[in-house]
Amino acid sequence: MQNQQLTIAISYSDATQQERAAALAQELHLPLATTDTEKAGYKFLLEQSAQHLAIHWYKEEGILTFVVEYLTGSAAHRRQFGGSTRQLIARAVGFKKDYHPTIIDATGGFGRDGFVLASIGCQVKLLEQSPFIYALTADGISRLNAEEPDIKLSVEHIDALHFLPTLQDNEKPDVIYLDPMYPARSKSAMVKKASQFLQALTASYPMHEHQLLFSSLEHAKKRVVVKRPNWAGHLANFTPNITYQSKTTRFDVYTCGN
Repeated sequence: MQNQQLTIAISYSDATQQERAAALAQELHLPLATTDTEKAGYKFLLEQSAQHLAIHWYKEEGILTFVVEYLTGSAAHRRQFGGSTRQLIARAVGFKKDYHPTIIDATGGFGRDGFVLASIGCQVKLLEQSPFIYALTADGISRLNAEEPDIKLSVEHIDALHFLPTLQDNEKPDVIYLDPMYPARSKSAMVKKASQFLQALTASYPMHEHQLLFSSLEHAKKRVVVKRPNWAGHLANFTPNITYQSKTTRFDVYTCGN
């Protein structure tokens, strides 16, 4: 077996999914691993099944598997019991009963915060530059839309720094939301499975958080919201106009004059 690097391939759970897996491999420009021998050469496998797209991470201590789910698990629990419109994130984007802002989440990831905002009535577009994260998130959104078509959540595979300057005035969102990756302070700070996958799958992508903040300020109509851990400084050392803070997290709000 070859030395396992940060390599990734597409696989499928059974022969009925081979065509779907092959189409995804072509779309993402990834190899299709069809045998156990071929699969053994990869550290990550995106596996297509009839139910969903999953990612498997083959680590020394065992296999870690992740699927983007919105209707079950922690996302559904947060939606049901997290206070919905009373959540800090809703206040940070300016949500009101008679005002449901349009939102671009420029650091889309697996869309967990975007789903919360979409579920209370906002129209949310996620931007994600990693093709692997995009594929997993798009799969989750597809299953979400099939069950709850009224939730307006979408994802586009693109670098936000390239996308935002292309927006015409009538396409600009009310709010641009940013949740940039931040170095963990300790080994226990990023233990959640989703965060582990986000870190691993974005490791080779440059993160231009400072440029993204200032580009967002140019292209949002009303505000830019930046999610930060409480212990972290302001992004780009730029002081926000308003801050909403919980015990562990805060939302720095920058108002725009557009």
